[in-house]
Amino acid sequence: MKLDVMTDFNTKKSRKPWVRGNIGGFFTSLLEGGAKVIDAYKKSGLPLTFGKEKKAQIRRRQNFCKVINGDLLTLAKAENWNDQYFTDLEAEVEAEGGYYATLLDKMRKRPSQGLRKVSSLISAIELSTETALLIVGQPGSGKSVALRHLGHQFAERAIKSDDPETLIPLYINLKELDATQGAEINADLIKQFILDNIRRGDADTAAYVKDHWNDYRERGIWFFLFDSFDEIPEVLHAPTESNVIRQYAEAIRQFLEGMSSCRGVLASREFKGPNALSWQKIRILPLSEDRQEQLIENSFLEPNQKSIVHLHMASNKSSLRNNPLFLTLLCRYVKDNNQPPINDHDLLSGHIDRLARRDEDYIQRKYGLTSGQLIEGAIKIAVLFAENKNLSLAPTQTEIAAELPSKFIPGGNLENMLSALQDVKIGRSDVQEARAGDRRFTFSHRRYQETLFVRHLARTVNYLTPYELLTDTRWREYSVTLLQTQDLATIEPMMIEAARLIEEYAVNSVKVSIIQELGGNLEYFNWKDDPAVSLLSILQEGLERRLNDIPEILSYKIGELLCPRWTQGDRYDQMMVIKYGGLLPQHLLSEYIGLAIEYGGIEMESIAFQRIVFLNPIPDTVANWLRMRLSHEAIGIKKQADILRLEALAARLPDAIGAKYIIGRCCLLNRLRRPIGFVRSILLNHLSPSIDTIINRARLFSTTELDPLVLKNVKRIRLLNLIMDFVTLFSLIPILFLCFIIGYINDQMCTNTLTDKTEIGVIYDIAINSEHLASYGFLAIVYIIILIYIASLIGFRSVGSEINTSYIFGCLTGW
Repeated sequence: MKLDVMTDFNTKKSRKPWVRGNIGGFFTSLLEGGAKVIDAYKKSGLPLTFGKEKKAQIRRRQNFCKVINGDLLTLAKAENWNDQYFTDLEAEVEAEGGYYATLLDKMRKRPSQGLRKVSSLISAIELSTETALLIVGQPGSGKSVALRHLGHQFAERAIKSDDPETLIPLYINLKELDATQGAEINADLIKQFILDNIRRGDADTAAYVKDHWNDYRERGIWFFLFDSFDEIPEVLHAPTESNVIRQYAEAIRQFLEGMSSCRGVLASREFKGPNALSWQKIRILPLSEDRQEQLIENSFLEPNQKSIVHLHMASNKSSLRNNPLFLTLLCRYVKDNNQPPINDHDLLSGHIDRLARRDEDYIQRKYGLTSGQLIEGAIKIAVLFAENKNLSLAPTQTEIAAELPSKFIPGGNLENMLSALQDVKIGRSDVQEARAGDRRFTFSHRRYQETLFVRHLARTVNYLTPYELLTDTRWREYSVTLLQTQDLATIEPMMIEAARLIEEYAVNSVKVSIIQELGGNLEYFNWKDDPAVSLLSILQEGLERRLNDIPEILSYKIGELLCPRWTQGDRYDQMMVIKYGGLLPQHLLSEYIGLAIEYGGIEMESIAFQRIVFLNPIPDTVANWLRMRLSHEAIGIKKQADILRLEALAARLPDAIGAKYIIGRCCLLNRLRRPIGFVRSILLNHLSPSIDTIINRARLFSTTELDPLVLKNVKRIRLLNLIMDFVTLFSLIPILFLCFIIGYINDQMCTNTLTDKTEIGVIYDIAINSEHLASYGFLAIVYIIILIYIASLIGFRSVGSEINTSYIFGCLTGW
């Protein structure tokens, strides 16, 4: 029986493949374009038709959003981000959960599921089907900046738009959420905090929120932007996995669920984050090469200074450049000093010193303080924030004064010191309308407070022992900062103690037998209560950007701990080894990552891609294998959701792999082959049933998840399928061209007499003397060029760099 149609096993529908791929694709593109036009019109601020009352409501909403936008801009200025240049840099994110792959899918309510990479946070939010999302990222990755930038974008849109359903952003910093003694942590606490803190000191703005609270709740107009969950005072000082953390996470969840269809975003570090929430995550990605260049361009450096930055980045193997905060500080250092830093890890501490020295004469005249006194005062306040469990990271000035009398402050005046720190942008305060004693003081960036406390630890011997720093979760974030920012001599005692602890944990590591009722002969490793997990997490996060400083003995001891779990454990144990084994010896890490990507499930593969950054350098065999794997995965992808997922995984790889080039090249091949499918599918209807069946089965296998044992054959089928498509095209073109020539010659022969020449002679004269000969030659040259171009794309599909003439020449000559 001839196979005329293909069956879509996802939708259980039968369809002609060429109809769906071409005619359907044309109308889909047309509708998608229409959806974009409608969406753009709504956001443009062009007028819509409403009555006078509705117009008045819209004007009041626009005025309110202007106030909200002004607050966000004031906050950005107070935190000195206008000086650090990356507010214009859109956060590139990796998102999970349900989403609409296109605007047309959103209009038709056809969501997709899975991992994807998105070019901006606002795009990820708008196309997500989730009402509540969690933003996570490394310290300094720009979570708070991205969240405020998101609020600014929505506020600007609400100011311009006449659409009454436009979302209104409410930015809420949770570091000021301090439940009174005995207060119940629930949704009512969150609501009251929002109403009290949306804009202290402005009665009109607060009244607008209260007056429209219920109406906007029912219509889903409010858009809540919760920042700094991990800095809630009780969460900040609570042990890891504490019930307090779960209570606050549950309170925020219940609050949003009670807000009808209103959406919310919560930003937090992953440590002490709201892990109890089942919300889908949006992870802010490290800076790609393109984003690094964009940030450098935004830094207003002179050409020679840009050269210094690029040379330093090329010669330094540290991955600090992937972090927006540290790359910004590098650009700032070069701008001020016209030379690269000696030590990348001291950039943040040096930046704080430069802030204190800025406008020294002015600060001396106004506040009577030197730069040294400013730093000493800032350190005392940072130590107070770290040690005092009763204080948040944004206490009122009255609360600070109660714990730190002025006599302990350089200059003898606390209020004077706080004002000076705000003036030089080391710290900031909240709205000026609040009473002086009620104003809250916080450091401009949490990393400032951590760095100043770490400086105190480094210069005060045995203030906290290495054992305390590595085992007490209270000091966890400071331990990470210490490992990231201090010189090798300072952190060496910590790494020695870490090696001793890991050796002890390895000796005491035992497998747990399952209950006898299930056989009793199976065992597993207990990761949940293992103290080694916390220690490995600290070391991995703290030393990720200084792999060359890791002692061999430390890597060896980590191998002794984790290798038995890999060889004797199950698939879950192996996944956890990959997750916490970034500091394993390089040969073991390389082997485990390869096995995880080749044979692990989706989650294990995702974690393995993240751990590739710990390979320093990436072995050529591993790099080439990864490139080939990416090209095999990208070939044959049809769904936009699958492309987004692959891009998200590729974004986790180091730039040296060149994943963006590989995926871009394979996606181009996929686009070029679509028209071929139309011709080929028609031809298939006239082929023998056996060939038809074989080819369609090859297509089916190329899009089906199979057992790892047959995965290699499936990849070959995908590649063969791709080659056959282009062979079909490039074989058909000469045949059609030859048929055209024969028909043309036949017409010419009919108009000529055959008296003096043979038939062959007439054909020769027509072919040589034809006025179309030049056109035939031109078409032949174009055909050959296209053929070479397609062959190059296929042949170089797994090359992790740009393909140009010099590269091809080098491959041909062996240079």
